Amino acid sequence: STSPAMPSPSAAQQLAVGSWVHCPREEGDEYEACEIIQLDAASMSVSLRFSGGFVAAAVPITRIRLEPAPSTTAAAAKEDGDEEPRIVEDDGYFAAAALPTPPAAAELEADPEAKYRFVAAYKAAGNELFKAGKYAWAIRTYTGAVDALSRHCYPSRERMLWDYFARVPCAQCYSNAALCAIKLADHAHAAALCEHAMECRPEDGDLTKVLLRHGQARLELGEVDAALPLLQRAADKEPTNRAVRAELLRAKAAAKAAPTAAAAGGSKRGSSFGAALEAWLAEGRREKVAAAVSAAPPPPPPCAQR
Repeated sequence: STSPAMPSPSAAQQLAVGSWVHCPREEGDEYEACEIIQLDAASMSVSLRFSGGFVAAAVPITRIRLEPAPSTTAAAAKEDGDEEPRIVEDDGYFAAAALPTPPAAAELEADPEAKYRFVAAYKAAGNELFKAGKYAWAIRTYTGAVDALSRHCYPSRERMLWDYFARVPCAQCYSNAALCAIKLADHAHAAALCEHAMECRPEDGDLTKVLLRHGQARLELGEVDAALPLLQRAADKEPTNRAVRAELLRAKAAAKAAPTAAAAGGSKRGSSFGAALEAWLAEGRREKVAAAVSAAPPPPPPCAQR
């Protein structure tokens, strides 16, 4: 098949967010269909989204090739069993997030520390979004930092989590994302993010934060029995932490109130059940008395008076 052609200057000027092109994910990879999600006219570069959600940022426009008609791409995707490509409108996230460019394989080989700078820069982008109150975008960035680090810098997620210097920022990213979810009142998501953070085996102050946020999320979900041990463990680690102490007191109060409410409900149910049982027994006694009376032999005739 004929390879897609390099874009001419006039064609390049017509490229826009949502256009489909061909580009390799990394140097040396085969060309594949991807979607333009951001254009930077100053640097003549683009950000691209590939299948599976993979994003390549700051790709020189000279590296991309024009794609055939979108219908052809969609048909090819269906034949391959992939999900049909979707054109996603640019919501401004990529411009606001200012995501770092992943280190190339050659850079990682020459400088193994590059991967740590990469995840630190990604996390910093999330911090800026958090400060701006863009919590949903911050969650997207924090979790994206972990995914990008695993995808670009390690053979697998498991191998990444063996690296202490990778685990630490990954745990922090998940913990920060959980805080954002709490601020959005998405407590189920916050709890799940805390569980991901615990997979990174956080330590010291990072662990206390994860335990606190996990306890808060569980408490808001009404899972007092799950929240209490989390908050108690956090308090054991940092007895003077005011936020931890406040949440622990709140959880203990909720736990204390729960048996009272349950007992009240049980008492009402008990009273209702007792009344029903008494009525049933009374009804049964009446039926037995009636049956005994009907089965009894007739009384003997009265004796003659003497």
